[in-house]
Formats: sequence, C-alpha cells, structure tokens
Amino acid sequence: MREHVRALQRAGRGAAAAALAAVLLGGCGIGGGVEDEAAELFQRQSSADVGTAAAYTADADPAGAAARLSEQVRPLDRVQAQDRIYLRYEDDIVRFEPRGEQTLVLVDGYEEGRTRWSEDVGQQFGPGDGGAEEGEGK
Repeated sequence: MREHVRALQRAGRGAAAAALAAVLLGGCGIGGGVEDEAAELFQRQSSADVGTAAAYTADADPAGAAARLSEQVRPLDRVQAQDRIYLRYEDDIVRFEPRGEQTLVLVDGYEEGRTRWSEDVGQQFGPGDGGAEEGEGK
C-alpha cells in the first residue's frame, strides 16, 4: 500500500511539472503564438504564401477576421490602410486583405512584415521592439 501511495505522489508531481512547463513555454512564445492561433481559426493556403509570410483564408471580411484573431491573441497595435488591416504582435505582423468573398490572412515575422508592408505600416510600427505599447490600438 505504501508503494502505491508513493507512486501516486510521484505521478502527481510529474503532472504538476508538466503543467508548469506548458504554462512557462506558452508564455514565452515557444510552441504557440499568433501563427498557431491563425492555424486554428483560418484555413491554411500555402500556395498563397508570400516570401516568409504564411497564408490563410478566412470566411469573413478583413475586419471580422482581424476581430476573431484579436479576441484570441491581443495585438500590440492595429493599422488600417485602405481595405487592408494589420495587427502588430511582439514577433509578428498579420495582414488581412479582401480576396473575393474571403479574406487573405498573411502571418509574417515582425521585421520581415514591416519591411514587406512598409508603405502601410512603416510610420506606425517602429523597428525592432520599439513602436506601440501594449493596448495602444488604433
């Protein structure tokens, strides 16, 4: 009986350690983040990838698709340029643009996206870790 109790105690400590590791790793962006959330919310369209930007489609207009992602992962900032919407995250930029009845969603690394879409976001999204403070959406 004593061995059975010890085995249960060890199992409990292992489960607690695994849960703690998941929280810590999730909090620092390893194995999670904006692209993982986009993959859950939208349909992957690798044929529409643009350079390093991963492409997805959404069955909503750009504002609706951006709102869905924003509800799951709070952006640091937001820019609207004509019919396109950009969400800024610590390490990523997400672009939403209309494509017929759907929205093309492009998820790119921060610096790559800022360079690629500089005509739309260059004035608002600063280089590197500079730029908007959390919650300073436009």
